[in-house]
Amino acid sequence: MPIILLPSNTSRSKIDQFKETFRRGGVFLQPASQAFALLTSLMGILSYLHRDPAIVARASWYMAATATVFQVAWYEALFIFPINDQVAAMGKHFSGPEEQMLDERDQKKLDDLIRSWQLRQSLRAALPFVAGCITLAALL
Repeated sequence: MPIILLPSNTSRSKIDQFKETFRRGGVFLQPASQAFALLTSLMGILSYLHRDPAIVARASWYMAATATVFQVAWYEALFIFPINDQVAAMGKHFSGPEEQMLDERDQKKLDDLIRSWQLRQSLRAALPFVAGCITLAALL
């Protein structure tokens, strides 16, 4: 994302790059998070149903990891997707292909939205990382 904020990028370029970034996130990251949640919950259920008490004890670790990953869904809906929508809507301000820059006020708003998105994505990325650490701890 820092490359999007380079001064040499036009407003249109920033918006196009941003839209491509969140399009790819929808294609790759969301399914990966969903698969991780499904797998950790399945591991939790199977561990809970196991005959060995040592393995049954691990079930709560897997369920904690699942609960952590589930937090991504509401967090994205509340804090990430609205920014995606606002930036995409800013792209409609251009009347033609020759128009490349927003006015100064909208340009500042665009840059602020991108910075806010970066910060919020840090927490969004931390949740699956924490869940992965919990899962790893359960496996040890």
